[in-house]
Amino acid sequence: MSTALLAVNTAAQSCGVAIMVDGRVRAAIRLNHGQTHSRFLMQAVDSALMLSGIVLSDIDVFAVTQGPGSFTGLRIGISTVKGLAFGTDKPIVGVSSLEALAWQAPGSASRVCVMLDARRREIYWCLYAHRHDLLSPITSERVGSVEDLLEQIEGPCVAIGNAALLYADQLEEKTGDTIQLAPAVCHEIQPDTLAQLAWQRFQQGKAEDPDSFVPIYLRKSDAQINREKRKIDSFPPVKR
Repeated sequence: MSTALLAVNTAAQSCGVAIMVDGRVRAAIRLNHGQTHSRFLMQAVDSALMLSGIVLSDIDVFAVTQGPGSFTGLRIGISTVKGLAFGTDKPIVGVSSLEALAWQAPGSASRVCVMLDARRREIYWCLYAHRHDLLSPITSERVGSVEDLLEQIEGPCVAIGNAALLYADQLEEKTGDTIQLAPAVCHEIQPDTLAQLAWQRFQQGKAEDPDSFVPIYLRKSDAQINREKRKIDSFPPVKR
């Protein structure tokens, strides 16, 4: 009997959906329309199912980018997948946004520097290394400035992700030829990459508890920071 997986990515500006059956991608759709993902995500899911020749009840496992990335985007993708999983009583597999991007780097790269724009002049980043045909993290996933990242880089590597494009001039100025940009087609998460990573994890018996499955943000949202600031500012000054 066939096993079908539906993968959803909403971690950054682009939105993607892929259907994989028995380890092979049947359909992959990526949208980069600049609008909120909630407007088109379910249309993309319906289109991917139609192109794959299956229906939602045929899906055996759901996959989604867990973060880090856009706070709003992650909430949309994860809430959608959790709703689909609860409705069909099927498992969920979460995949790191940074790991998905790392797997899109050229295979010849011995080290990969993944960079996602976190706004406020910060980036989400992680360093990976190819070892024995496997890609493994050599740092934890972090959020900070480009300068924080540059202090951790030793030797040549390939930079990938939307922040690699955003800070390309600064990277070149600081490192010269040490950091090379990945090809242009690599800097957005491809839904079929997400599906392949999720498929591997599912085959290894790795799945999330839908009740406790939440986004990985790495930092507080701007809205939360503003709420905390307003709360502090609302206290009257202490008289001495």
